[in-house]
Amino acid sequence: MTRETQELWSKRVERWKDSGLTAAEYAQEMGLNPHTLTYWKWRLKAQGCSPNKRPAKKEAPVRGGFVEVTVAQPEPAAEQSAQAEPLELLLGGGLMLRIPVHFDETTLRRVVATLGGR
Repeated sequence: MTRETQELWSKRVERWKDSGLTAAEYAQEMGLNPHTLTYWKWRLKAQGCSPNKRPAKKEAPVRGGFVEVTVAQPEPAAEQSAQAEPLELLLGGGLMLRIPVHFDETTLRRVVATLGGR
């Protein structure tokens, strides 16, 4: 097992636990096998590599500004589905918006427009 694989699954297990969904629900949403997800949860715990929780500190609100975004070259379709991760946007006040791999663009635009009025 490569360190990269362990880190990838550690992140996936952490996101699953943070989501509040069952393994089956989360796996279906992310295009993963639920048995593989629960196996990695067990394996990481057995190795003492449980996913780290984020510290429970209050973050300062995010003020307006620019953020650099880089676009990676798309992977071949077979590799893409195996490694697809949700997009996470950190918003002011410590809020996080998790966008699934296969999302409805119209709905996302409405959510972003609604959040812009906060």
